[in-house]
Amino acid sequence: MFMLHLGLTCRRKTLELNRAVAAVWNFGIVSYALFQSLDQSSLFAQYSPMPPSFMIAVWNESIFYGVHLIEEMLARNTVYTLHHAGALCTIATGLHYGYHQPMIVMFGVFTASSPFLYISKWAHHNQHDACAKVMFALFSAVFFVSRIIACPIALKYTVVDAFYVPDINRVAYVTCNTILCSLYVLQWHWFKKIVGILKLQVFRRAIKTD
Repeated sequence: MFMLHLGLTCRRKTLELNRAVAAVWNFGIVSYALFQSLDQSSLFAQYSPMPPSFMIAVWNESIFYGVHLIEEMLARNTVYTLHHAGALCTIATGLHYGYHQPMIVMFGVFTASSPFLYISKWAHHNQHDACAKVMFALFSAVFFVSRIIACPIALKYTVVDAFYVPDINRVAYVTCNTILCSLYVLQWHWFKKIVGILKLQVFRRAIKTD
């Protein structure tokens, strides 16, 4: 699996297509694991039994972020490096302390929009302008719903509700929620850029064409 992600990320000739394939692969695995694993009644139960698909999703996401972390470090992209490092730290902490249910929920939140982004990039680089515009518009909508709307709903459970769980592990609580709240702030930074691209590249050009 590591070699699959490494190959999809680093094969420069078909980079955007490979990233699109990897993103769709990630989302498919996470969706299946979420469907099989989610149990709200045991949301904060430590080391709750999970189906094999959960660990496949964990390893898949860890490798995905690990490969991209190396790539962004080599590119000296500080923001993305911090994002990927934070994601890996949250996964490691959640896994170590056995908080499986919140992990799979956050996987779903943060993977839902990625396939649309990478398909849009592939279409743009291959001059499929109509496809690129549609995919980027879909990406923007899914990003807003999942990362701007759904993320704070999930954080309400991990920050507020978890605070009143008597036996919650405080190290895991503070570590994971600090990183997740920081990542949520970062989503607003990215969403501002997304809106700017929508105005410039999608809506304005569509008006000019008409």
